[in-house]
Amino acid sequence: MVRRRARRQRTALVIEPLNRKESNLANSVADGVRLAKSLNRPEVQGLADFYHMDEEAEPLDELREHCAWLTHIHLADTGRLSAECGFKGEPLASMRESTAFLRQSWNDA
Repeated sequence: MVRRRARRQRTALVIEPLNRKESNLANSVADGVRLAKSLNRPEVQGLADFYHMDEEAEPLDELREHCAWLTHIHLADTGRLSAECGFKGEPLASMRESTAFLRQSWNDA
């Protein structure tokens, strides 16, 4: 039912992998994308969360490898700080670095 409604509304359903302390279903970007692909529905896509990627020591190259299946990204660190919550250190430098990486990754894909 949710899937049909998402399709009618032209909305994506995203699968967010969580770290091993919070889930045993999908613990990496690759796991989430593999699950989305297995459902074989265009409205089901993946999500990458920097916090969970960092907790699982996932390389940022996973974003480049799976970008065709990623619809959304959460930007946060292991202290759960993000652009919305504040930063440790220099916030503008962190935001510029993250944005530059994402832009380059998408351009390279």
